[in-house]
Amino acid sequence: MICGEDHHPVGMYLPLSKNSRLLSRLDCQLAASKPTKKRLWQQIVAAKVKAQANVLTPLRSDIAQRTRSKLNNLSCRVRSGDPENIEAQAAAAYWKVLFEDCPEIVNPFRRKPSDRSAMPPNNFLDYGYSALRAAVARSIVCAGLLPAIGIKHIGRSNPFCLADDLMEPLRPLVDRRARWLALRGETELDQSNKAELLGVLAEEVIFEEQTGPLFVVITRYVAGFVRALTGESKDLSYPQSVGETAP
Repeated sequence: MICGEDHHPVGMYLPLSKNSRLLSRLDCQLAASKPTKKRLWQQIVAAKVKAQANVLTPLRSDIAQRTRSKLNNLSCRVRSGDPENIEAQAAAAYWKVLFEDCPEIVNPFRRKPSDRSAMPPNNFLDYGYSALRAAVARSIVCAGLLPAIGIKHIGRSNPFCLADDLMEPLRPLVDRRARWLALRGETELDQSNKAELLGVLAEEVIFEEQTGPLFVVITRYVAGFVRALTGESKDLSYPQSVGETAP
């Protein structure tokens, strides 16, 4: 059992003993060089910012479109290790406009992870992210890696640092669902809205020119990360949304 940013539990088992290549995978993970980790983080951040820009596509206000253009430009400026903290720069601009046309949302929206008193749709985001984190963590362990050993996230009390790293480009998939709910005037995290957010795991996504449900594609995404970590491939592919229409 693991909990996400909002402490909503998402049940899962970690089948650590079933991976026959466990020791060799762990050796590669622990031996990964700093330049390799920085290069992978660069790709993760660039992918996340680009995905955030895509989420803003349906918004028609001038400021939203300018922000979308800004995010696309920022995604091309990310350097190894993200020394300019492009991720934070993009987030500051992104959250200001994402929910601008949602009737029940106080704008400009402020993202406050794990804060139960925070205004909606923080509740939607926290719940969706927790489900996503659990799915990524399970695939990491199935791949024979330790989820506590991240490439960017570090924390003694966080056993899922690598999951937090790898889920970054996937967060906009949850953001888009939270936006759909907010557009309908939803603010409560009831059973119906929880089901809508959990549906992100069944959402069709594109990965390496093929489509499939996210919960299946995550396994292939993590396998690609292993290949990048071990030097078998240079670039890290990531799942992308099929489109911007509501499910």
